[in-house]
Amino acid sequence: MSGGTISGNTGGGVSVGSGTFTMSSGTISGNSGGGVSVSGGTFTMDGGEIKNHTTTNSGGGVSVSGGTFTMNSGTISGNTSSGTSNGGGVYVASGTFTMYGGTISGNKAANGGGVYNNGTFRVGKTAKVSGNTKIDGTTRSNAYITGSTYITIGTGTNAPAPGMEIWAQTARADNVIAKDVGAVQAYFKADEAGKLVVFDNGDLIIQ
Repeated sequence: MSGGTISGNTGGGVSVGSGTFTMSSGTISGNSGGGVSVSGGTFTMDGGEIKNHTTTNSGGGVSVSGGTFTMNSGTISGNTSSGTSNGGGVYVASGTFTMYGGTISGNKAANGGGVYNNGTFRVGKTAKVSGNTKIDGTTRSNAYITGSTYITIGTGTNAPAPGMEIWAQTARADNVIAKDVGAVQAYFKADEAGKLVVFDNGDLIIQ
């Protein structure tokens, strides 16, 4: 997809079950059921916008239940997963979401207004997840990490770079959001007021 608009569809805008779908520009917006569903194959976002979807399902902007979603640039914004649904911007039930650029902001959900991760969530370079909330529109809820997962940090040319900003929270009892990483805590912030992300013994911990 190198331009144009996918909008006003019932059942979602784009469904990727196999093969490869690349979005370099254009807009996916206002589709009933969500913007993009990835259950297999690869969806790569190199630009453009996924915006303004409201659904009762988890994953208002992008739902990943298998396969790979890679975001290198572009914007995911203004998406809402209503009621008790999670992942207003991106919902990762399984599969892999790799974010090396672009911005996820202005999305809402019960948990993980920006990103809800229960699979693999990898970040690096200039990725930005900020300005997302719970369904009330005021309580910060950006990247929500479930009790059995961590954030994976890119290395080498994919390592965090100036401009990267990930606000996060976790359901883990130990409050660890990333394990066996370098001292990259400056690129992370805690959603909960009064908390910080610190580097301790190779781990990033919210405390």
